[in-house]
Amino acid sequence: MKTSVFLLCLLAITLFVFGCGEEPPVVSDGSTANSLLPSSTAPSQFYTSHWAIENDWAVALEWIDTRTGLGTSLWLYDISPDPEYPDAFFAPYGVAFDVDGTMYTIVSWFDGVQEHSKARLARVDLQTGALTYIGPTHPLNFAGPEIDACGNAYATGFTVGPPETGGEPTYVWGDSYLYRFDKYTGEATRVGDTGHTEWMDMAFDSQGRLWSTFANDLYLLDPQTGASTFVTHVTGVPQNNVPGVCPEDWPWMEIMSIAFDDNDVLWATAMKGFSECDEVDAPLMHVDVNTGVATVVGYTHEGYNHGGDIAPSKVRVCHRKGNGSYVTITIDMSALPAHRAHGDIVPGVDGNDCDCPDRPDDKHMVN
Repeated sequence: MKTSVFLLCLLAITLFVFGCGEEPPVVSDGSTANSLLPSSTAPSQFYTSHWAIENDWAVALEWIDTRTGLGTSLWLYDISPDPEYPDAFFAPYGVAFDVDGTMYTIVSWFDGVQEHSKARLARVDLQTGALTYIGPTHPLNFAGPEIDACGNAYATGFTVGPPETGGEPTYVWGDSYLYRFDKYTGEATRVGDTGHTEWMDMAFDSQGRLWSTFANDLYLLDPQTGASTFVTHVTGVPQNNVPGVCPEDWPWMEIMSIAFDDNDVLWATAMKGFSECDEVDAPLMHVDVNTGVATVVGYTHEGYNHGGDIAPSKVRVCHRKGNGSYVTITIDMSALPAHRAHGDIVPGVDGNDCDCPDRPDDKHMVN
């Protein structure tokens, strides 16, 4: 069995020269290089979090088929209540894939009291929904994370209240800063002030530009300073959850998930607030970043999507060879079997050695 896996993987592996000035990534439990995924023949694998009203508003990870817009709820996140404030709500407002395919999220706990707000970085096991928390708890709420091509993780402070009342009372408390997160320690470092507090999601394009959105507007954020620049308003977002059904909850349907695919197409989902209606739905759209025009592909039929990312078609991992040295390798996920067992061996190849420094999660390295 291992021989056949070796041969299949070997055909998919090419050497990669790491040029980001960062240490090569290390494969982690739950990464796409080490996990079960929907069929790799799908054009794009768009993942978002969504509130599952059928499960008492628990939060689930959802996979969206970009061909049809149809969403499939995979599993509920395994999130424990805040021990200090057990009645507080909790939610991962976004997910992001690292360059090695590992999924990260930031869990926020909130109850409308600013001093009670908390958040913590976590690694997500794509097979089970289990979370591995990383580092300290932070005293505010975040939107994100988002991870660039060099493996740097970012998030924004997130403050929001009901838009029909002008955002009052506030029930999620953050700030207006862009942050850089250390994926190994969970520490958050302020980058700079964005000038806004209601960022819904972020996405990097292939040129390394960091896009973000709120109120159906697209902005560019400077990863070095945090400064935000308005680009365009998005038009064409449907203004009813389902045509003719429950249209009166929030003043508009707002984009709350964005992600770029391999062709630099920006995908988005939107929702219209927290309704008591059972027929709430979320459109999947692709958005022209130059004109702001959104085109609806379909509906998820799950609703309440918030924060998302598209699984990488290729992942980079650091492989330890038999002689004790290391190589960085690129794995074409589309060439691998669609359903790989957790723990399958990813074979190494001869090539230029690279440094893989000691990290807290070195034990997760593929051997």
